[in-house]
Amino acid sequence: MILFPILSACRPEPSPQAHRPDLSTPTPAPTPLPEPTSPIEATVVHAASPASVLSHRFTITLTKDVAVSLRCTSPDDPAEDHLLEAPGATELRLYGLLASTTYQCVLTDDRARTLWAGEFTTDALPEGFPEFVVSGSASDAVVDDGYLLISHWRFGPEDRKYRVLAVDGAGRARWYVDLPEAVAGGIATSWTGDQLVVGGGGVRPSLRNLDGEVSFQVPPPELDLPLTDIYNHEAALTPAGVLSLQSVYDTDGTVTWYGFRIEVVDPTTGALNWSFDSRDAVAAGTLPAGTSDDEDVYHVNAVQWRDDDPDGPSVWVSMRSLDQIVRIDRTTGALSVVGRSGPHALVDASGATLPLSEWFYGQHAPLATGNELLVYDNGSGQRGGYASRVASYRLDSATQATLQWAWTEPDWYEPNWGSVTRLPNDHVLVSTGHCNYCAGTGGNRDTGWLLELDPAEQGRVVWRLDFASSEDTLYRASFVGGCDWFANRRFCATP
Repeated sequence: MILFPILSACRPEPSPQAHRPDLSTPTPAPTPLPEPTSPIEATVVHAASPASVLSHRFTITLTKDVAVSLRCTSPDDPAEDHLLEAPGATELRLYGLLASTTYQCVLTDDRARTLWAGEFTTDALPEGFPEFVVSGSASDAVVDDGYLLISHWRFGPEDRKYRVLAVDGAGRARWYVDLPEAVAGGIATSWTGDQLVVGGGGVRPSLRNLDGEVSFQVPPPELDLPLTDIYNHEAALTPAGVLSLQSVYDTDGTVTWYGFRIEVVDPTTGALNWSFDSRDAVAAGTLPAGTSDDEDVYHVNAVQWRDDDPDGPSVWVSMRSLDQIVRIDRTTGALSVVGRSGPHALVDASGATLPLSEWFYGQHAPLATGNELLVYDNGSGQRGGYASRVASYRLDSATQATLQWAWTEPDWYEPNWGSVTRLPNDHVLVSTGHCNYCAGTGGNRDTGWLLELDPAEQGRVVWRLDFASSEDTLYRASFVGGCDWFANRRFCATP
């Protein structure tokens, strides 16, 4: 019998070094596990803004300082989607909401973790708020991509209101600020990117936020005149400061009339950076004096500060009573006139001479850009009758101008108020203010309106918004792009 040795698991026995520790080298301590991250907690208190039912405030307190995002959407309209972002715990203000609408909100941190969720419903608009009727093609309209900023008046039998409001292309109110200090119309307003400029109608020109809170207001002048007479028709933010238009008294010792003064004040320092006084121009013989028959000899209703003027820095002044637009050279103070009494011969697009009646009459809020002058021509007495229109003039030289195009519609005549401005795609926004108590304007039969015009297509009206009531009207309107205002992804999608 042959005996075989017994093998342990049929494997050779491992060497001692394979299972014994090396006692000459200390064993490294194990790496400790990270402590559990404490959760971020958020406390959110929210309520409607006291200034408007169309805005909402969220006060956010976090247990850890992290970037947060607040998203509020309407379950009934998913396109109604608002997104705000902030670097940490803060107060967020949500603007551009719809009235009587429910919004569901979620607050998330920078890792998209939900910190809070809630819901609110906006209130109805205030009683007597204007209603609008929209017609035309929204898909072809630039205004459908943003908002219309409107200087609104309400002249009801027992109710007068002055406010600035914004509507979207569907005619839905999106924002408003009441102006209880206003005592008349003629209120100019614009949006500058992060500030609202308001002035006129007795409102001292000022810079405000979207809740109407004033950050700067021009100093009051030392004049014995009511504010409604001192400040009217214009306020703007220029690179040199806040521009205001003031009325002043002027006299030749026998007759007293209204003159005007333009001032530009630095909102940071309060320094007066530029000014023009009609009294100096009358004394120099470059502006006419008033007469016993007309104390409102100029009736300035618009002022445009220009740095793009081909002839140098200037200010363009609309003088309604004279049917003139006057260019003031900011460097020399020299005046030149555009209109029937100016030096320009007027021709049509073919070069044929046009009669002086093809200039503008009683104009409001003209807009000069490059060598184009776009005019809201109210048309009081023009061409032997009464008809309003929009006209585009090209100033070819110091002695010639071309009427490029004009647009009107049958039976349109509004001698008071209105504005015209270019839209981003070269369409034109026309805004007509209807005075329901002024003679010759249709009384309570007509209403104010806004429309988007395409001059390239023979003046096709692309879109139109009408006030539903003749008691509601406007002084001017302008367009604000959807990405320049509010946080609604319906008008400006963000990543």
